[in-house]
Amino acid sequence: MASLRALVVTAAIAVLSLRAADSLRGVYLPLYANDAGIGSSGVSALFAVTAVVEFAVLVPIAAASDRFGSRPALVVVSLVGLASFLMIVVDAGYPVLVLSQVVYAVFAAGFQSIGLVILGEALASGMGGGAALYTALVQVGSTVGILAPLVVPGYSPAVFLIAVGFCALATVLLLVGRRATASSDEAGSPGADELDESGADSGSRSPHRGQGPPAAPARRPADPV
Repeated sequence: MASLRALVVTAAIAVLSLRAADSLRGVYLPLYANDAGIGSSGVSALFAVTAVVEFAVLVPIAAASDRFGSRPALVVVSLVGLASFLMIVVDAGYPVLVLSQVVYAVFAAGFQSIGLVILGEALASGMGGGAALYTALVQVGSTVGILAPLVVPGYSPAVFLIAVGFCALATVLLLVGRRATASSDEAGSPGADELDESGADSGSRSPHRGQGPPAAPARRPADPV
């Protein structure tokens, strides 16, 4: 029960963190680009690149999630998002911004589709409960992503270090939740040796196992007349 609760909590905070990173980029990337002297057409091109790539990678991401599992796939998606934000911090030139948007598109497409599945798998109520929780987490995560950069003055690349932190936190939580799930599964499934021993014990306790029906008693000879 405790492992199930930990699985739900880690999945929920991970999805919230990823949504916060996504919201931060959507709001602060245009402000950062304008502050860096990039015109409105250049900013529009950045988001156009993201939309095209995001549409193209939806099917491959879904296939990877089905093949390798939703949690490992979301770990990779989170690391991809971390890389896309770190690229802006390291080099803020326009070509790097375009490349970072290509990488970011994989993150944006992945966490939205797989995040809902992760929550549905963690909750006993299934995909219905996962969808309700996902909607609430998206709202909270959006607010967190907008408010968190207010601690950084101006629109410097340091703003995106906060998103790097969000993605790193989500990655750690997903890995911890996966380990807790694996430990729970191993503890809950008895080994073959235990099953064999229990079968042997039950056989030894049964007095007639492996024997035929009891022999009829010998008949007594009749008395002479």
